[in-house]
Parts: sequence; structure tokens; C-alpha cells
Amino acid sequence: AHNASQKHVSYYHQYEYGHWTTWYYAIIIFVFTILNVYRFITAKVPESSTRPTFSTRLQTKSVAAVRFLSYRRLRGSFFDRLGLPSLGLLTILLLSVLFLCILTFSVRPYYRQHRGYGSPPLAVRTGLMAAACTPLIVVLSGKANLVTLLTGISHERLNIVHRWVGYMCLGLSVVHTVPFLVAPYRDGGYAALHKQFYKPGAFEYTGVPPLAMLAGITVFSIPFIRNRFYESFYFLHILLYITYIGLCFWHFGREGDSWNYLWATLAIWLATLLARVFWFNRAVNIRESWINGSPMQKRDLVGGMTRLDILAPKTLNWSPGQHFFVRVPGLDLFGNHPFTSASAFKSADDIREKSGGSYPQKVTFYIRTHAGFTKALAAHAQSQSRTPSTAVLEGPFGGIPYKIENTFDRIVLVAGGGGVTACLPWMEHLAMKRSAGTGMRVTSVKLVWAVRRAEHLKWIEESIDEVHKVLGEDFDFVENFFHVTREATSFSKPSQNDLEKGNHNAVSQPAPSGLRNLEHDNGHLMVDRGSGYKTGRPCLKEVIANLLVEAGRTMVIGQSTYLHEILEKCKQTDLTNRLWTRESQDRRIQRLR
Repeated sequence: AHNASQKHVSYYHQYEYGHWTTWYYAIIIFVFTILNVYRFITAKVPESSTRPTFSTRLQTKSVAAVRFLSYRRLRGSFFDRLGLPSLGLLTILLLSVLFLCILTFSVRPYYRQHRGYGSPPLAVRTGLMAAACTPLIVVLSGKANLVTLLTGISHERLNIVHRWVGYMCLGLSVVHTVPFLVAPYRDGGYAALHKQFYKPGAFEYTGVPPLAMLAGITVFSIPFIRNRFYESFYFLHILLYITYIGLCFWHFGREGDSWNYLWATLAIWLATLLARVFWFNRAVNIRESWINGSPMQKRDLVGGMTRLDILAPKTLNWSPGQHFFVRVPGLDLFGNHPFTSASAFKSADDIREKSGGSYPQKVTFYIRTHAGFTKALAAHAQSQSRTPSTAVLEGPFGGIPYKIENTFDRIVLVAGGGGVTACLPWMEHLAMKRSAGTGMRVTSVKLVWAVRRAEHLKWIEESIDEVHKVLGEDFDFVENFFHVTREATSFSKPSQNDLEKGNHNAVSQPAPSGLRNLEHDNGHLMVDRGSGYKTGRPCLKEVIANLLVEAGRTMVIGQSTYLHEILEKCKQTDLTNRLWTRESQDRRIQRLR
């Protein structure tokens, strides 16, 4: 009877399900790799902005229709707490869940006639499918990420997929566990289950600890739990997963090729660790002098903001939108803290043109003061200490892997408060490209920035002046729209006529002196030049609608809270086919500080 059962449903045939799971996600990664290569090649040469043909219009509208659906999000406090991705990514994830369900439940029988005839087929195949997910979980988790290298999708975006694959692995593990408990119970009740469970080397016994570890990892990864207890989550996540991998070696027991998934997981983890230590970490980078930090300057700014300038190592290169992990040994010996770079990388030609080759390459950060490291950094900056300080950079990470300046006609930057740090490097980068006459497609850059108080505008006055110096007479290439949501007594108020009309948002106020108080001939302040501001929160729906009246492609870069409002406006208009959006990661990074 045992042989007949095995002949009908082979135990070793169940291992094919793990292979099919591996092929499934390998094909998905391959498809996105091809798309990334295509996008990289096409973005190297500026696209023509001449009148499109019928085929190009059809292609553009088809892509726009896909984006119109895939960029939507399920909104509301419940969905926000769950951290659901956009509908496009959610569709791919749900299709993956469907694929795993089909592999799991499409083939019968689920059980054998008796537990003594062998392990239940349903349990074996789901166990191998869960094991096949293990390398994928690790390869999606690292900051030095192989999937990022292949697909161009930054590690912080892949983190959503990483979390969902963990959910899938847990679901498969639960389905894997249930038949092992049901089968002996059906044979002889609780007594048979107890006997089978405590049998030496029984899968039932060895499988409980790794399942418990995986459940703990998954529960702590739920967004609203992770955000509430992030420090605890960070350390427990690593500790529990290391324990989980070790227990899996014990549970798998060298059955078939099950250990191959674990060896692949360890190989990926080791490669990721070595890349992060010896390539991304500038203190021990193989191209740099070892155990040397970079000199840094810190400056205390108004409104709880600290500016940090770190001298960039000679081999360091980064792109707008990328972030670094910053460690200041004098303040926190082992702490690594993520911050978005607020400055653009300057090529050798840019430096020679600026100062004959003596201009130092700096990485600038604007850091809001909260608790922990940022509070200690602000106190250090306020102390005016002359003690030399050094910092260690790790990165860069994230960003956009292709040249957007060759793909779009206009760039719109939208930010609130400290989120402007993700926008400033784009302004500087595009201004340098414009000044160099590289033949890029972008014809204008617009910054819409909202702050709570007018004195906060001083945060970026040096950056704005730097952009104006680079552009020279071509200053109209960059336009700035500043909005102050709370009145400050140190600046002028609306006129009585405006107050009577209740038109607070339309009132322009003079900005701090460092922000170029230039005027038109009629005496009105040039708000679009960054020399003034309007009171009240910007009405982004109308702002974007006005900016998109011209034909061509527009890319909006900003914080997700603002982009949701922009997208809602575009859903109600005919402008969708001209609007592309890209969320900056600054909001999420700030939450991790």
C-alpha cells in the first residue's frame, strides 16, 4: 500500500513545485531587467519633442492608460495603515498569490490514505514553495541589491515586494503545517498525533520553531506595527531571521534539494554584506584609503533644521534623488542614519568651470531635528564647537536609474518643509546641464514649496543662489513658487483690501533678503523667481493644471502626500496622458530618522 501510494503521487515529484516557484519570480525579474535596459538605452539620447506621428501618439496614449490605472491607490486610514502599494504593483502581487494558490490546490489528492504511507503531498509541495521564496526574501531586502542592479528599481521600493513575499511565505508555511497535523489525527485521534509529533526527527516537531520565527517576523513587519516600534522591529527582524534560517537547516533535514535554497540564501546575504561593506561604505571602500572618515561642517538653521556638509571622497559619484546612510562617530559610534542628499554631483568640467579645479566636492544634507541622533547633531551644531568632526558615508542608494532630462519637457518639483531636500539636487543638476548646453530635452523646472513659517525659506537660500549663479542670464529656466502656511510676525501682512476680500492665498509677501528680492518694473515682487511667497497652503490641483496647459511630457517629483492630490486632479482632466509621477523617498526616510 505504501509503494502504491508513492507510485500514484510521488514524494520526490513534489520538489518540482519549488523549481516552478523559482522560475516564476526569475522570469518576472528578467522581464523588468529587459525593460530597464530598454529604458536606459532610450534615455541616453534626448527624445524629439516635434509633432508626434499616429504610431507614437497611440503608444503614448496606451502607456498613459496603463499608468492612469496602475498609479491609483486605495485611499483611507485603513488602507494607509496596511501600507498597500499602487494598484499596478498590487495587481502583480495578487497575481503572484493566485499563481501560488493554483500550484497549491490544483492537484489532488492532498492527503495519503494514512500518514504512514508518507508525508501529505499538499504539505510537501507547499513546504518546498515556501523554501523557494526564502532566497527571494533576502535578495529583495538588501540595500546593496542585485535586483536593483538588474531592474533599476531602488531598494526602498523593493522593500514593499520583500514584505509581501514574506506574507506569501508565511501563508505557504501555514498550509504546509496543517496537513502534517490533520493526517495523523485522522488516523488515530489525539493519541496518534501526539505520538507522531514527538517521534524522533519528526517534521511535525522540527517545523514548529521556524514557523514561530517566521510568524514573528511577519507580524512585526505589518506597517503600522513596524512604524510604531521601528527600533525594536529593526533588531528583532534581523535576529529572528537569522534564527529562522538556522532552524530551517534543522527542519529540512537534507531532504532532496531543500538545502539548496538555504545555501542560495546565505550566498546572497554574504554577497550583499560584502558589497555594502567594501563598496558602499566609504570608510572601508576598496577604492579609498581605509578607516578614514570625511571632514564635515555643521550649521544650525532656524526652525529646527541643521545643515550638514560632508567632503565627498574622490571616487564618490551620486545622482539626484539618492540617499546616504550617515554615521558620525563622535556622536553615535555605530548608528547609521538615512538622509537624502540635497546637493548634486559636479563633474570635473563643472568644477574647473566654477573655480579652476579647487572647488571641493561636497554632499549636503538638511536634517530636521527630532529625537536621538538628529537632536544630538543639532546640539553639536548649536555649540559652535571647533573640534574637527568627521563622518562616514554609506551609499548612495535609490534614485532614478535613467536620465529624465532626455525624456521630459518639463520637471515640476513639489515639496513641503524638509521634503525640499529631495528637490534641490534636481534643480542644481538640471541647471548645470542647461548651462553646459548638453542638448537635453527639459526646457523648464518649477519648484512648488510649502513651509510653515516664512523664516524657513532661509534654509535653501544658498542653494537657490547657487542655481542662479550657474544659470546666469538664463535664470528663467528655473521658477520657484513659495507658500507659507502660517503667518510670521517678522514679515509683512496682507493689505487691508485683500483682507476684506478674504483673498489670503493670493497675497504675495516679501521673502527673506537672501532669496533675491528682485522686482518687475511695476514694483510687484517676482514670486516665480523665488523672491516672494504666498500665504496659505498651495492648491496643487490648480497649480499643476496651470503648469500642464502646454503640450509635451511633464514629470512631477515630490512627496507622496502631495502626489496623491495631483493625481486626483489628473484623473478628472484630459491631462493624464501628459503627466508622469515619481515619488521621492524623502518622507519615508524622514520617518526612519
